[in-house]
Amino acid sequence: MLCVWFFVSLFLLYMAVLASYCLCGMAMDHEVDIILAAKRAGIDRMRERQRRVHHGMALMVESRPEVIGDAVKRVKARLEGSVVASKEIYEEWLVILESWPIERVVALLRDDAVDGEQLRACAPFDLER
Repeated sequence: MLCVWFFVSLFLLYMAVLASYCLCGMAMDHEVDIILAAKRAGIDRMRERQRRVHHGMALMVESRPEVIGDAVKRVKARLEGSVVASKEIYEEWLVILESWPIERVVALLRDDAVDGEQLRACAPFDLER
């Protein structure tokens, strides 16, 4: 009988440890969820700020089309000293600025698509002018 009691006690101890481990795991999962939610909220705030900046750039290009020429000069200067990673983006901007109509450039700046974020992040327009 003592042997059965020992194994039952051992089994119950094992179950308690397992339950506590699972609860800790769930707590850790919950903490991870909280951290990920905060990160997502931060990314959403950053995207919203970028959206406002790019919409401002679009308004500037619409109202002052001559800024395209300034942007071309800026892109060419950046291409001279750029590293491989940014060079492709500035080469793409040069093609856009030299061949696209203004309406299409404005549409690109206003576009909220995720796949264009990197290109818009390197938009060669200076809002302070």
